[in-house]
Amino acid sequence: MRSGYSVSGYTPMRILLLLLISISLAAQDSTRGQRRGGPPSGDPNRRKAFLADVMASQLSLSKEQRKQLESILDKASASAMPLQEEIMKARSAMREAVKSLKPQSTLDVIQTQIGGLHSKVAAVEAKTYAEILQMLTPEQRPQSDMAFSMIGMLTIPPRPSSSHR
Repeated sequence: MRSGYSVSGYTPMRILLLLLISISLAAQDSTRGQRRGGPPSGDPNRRKAFLADVMASQLSLSKEQRKQLESILDKASASAMPLQEEIMKARSAMREAVKSLKPQSTLDVIQTQIGGLHSKVAAVEAKTYAEILQMLTPEQRPQSDMAFSMIGMLTIPPRPSSSHR
């Protein structure tokens, strides 16, 4: 007799994890096309404003800090968006190369290009976070982890609407 409860080889922790993933996927499907509680998709300016609002609230920023934050986010967006456009073009090229049965060496070149672009986006995110940290007071810095995770939302391209899927 085996120790521990399991159903068809699944431990209770694994069952719980699968259940949580299922619930999450179901929630995403049920809200597809509806945006609630997250950054607006589409317009990068609305996304920046949303992120600035949330960060300003979470970090208790002064009006001057809020202006600095908006400037930092504008700079980050201006740096990241051209990179994201290049990533989207390179991914499209990858898709076409795969569909055309191009040799692996061709796919490797495109993948290296995509990886280099993602690396540049990560550098923009790190620089942005460093700039935000520099403008915060020592009392605000402990809450800054949330800001770093949100910067990624600024540098991702808008999701295509459901009509383009």
